[in-house]
This record gives sequence, structure tokens and C-alpha cells, in this order.
Amino acid sequence: MVITKKQWNLLSEIDQKTRRCQKNNLLQFLTFSVLAVVGAGRGPLVDRALQAAKAAGRQIEVFAVEKNPHAFIGYATRHFK
Repeated sequence: MVITKKQWNLLSEIDQKTRRCQKNNLLQFLTFSVLAVVGAGRGPLVDRALQAAKAAGRQIEVFAVEKNPHAFIGYATRHFK
């Protein structure tokens, strides 16, 4: 396969735009984190993650998945009064 000079320039331009986009999003990536806890139980890992994020001054979004409704009710009772 032979790449023409015009094709090479287009590929180079795409690469440069991609790198600029990555640099612009890096700060946002470093300041915001997402945590998914599957099998969260009564929530001790979720609690510790939220405490650690607060101590570090970071924003964090947590998705906790639990199949046991009783565990969720216990967690909700503690935190959503």
C-alpha cells in the first residue's frame, strides 16, 4: 500500500488534533474519578472511597450495585435520613 503525501498530511493532522484533545481533557480526567462497586453489600467500601475522595479534595462518582435489597435498605437508612 502506497500513501500519498496528501494522505500522509491528513493522517498527521488527525494525529495532532487527537493529541490536543487528549491534553485538553487530561486536567478534567485527573480531577474527576468514577468508581463502580459491584456487590457493595452494606457499603463499607463505598464509605471508605467517599472518605478518601473527600480527604484528597477530589470529586468522585460512585455506582454501587447490590442484589440483596436488605443490604441496600440498611445502607440507605444510614445515609439518606
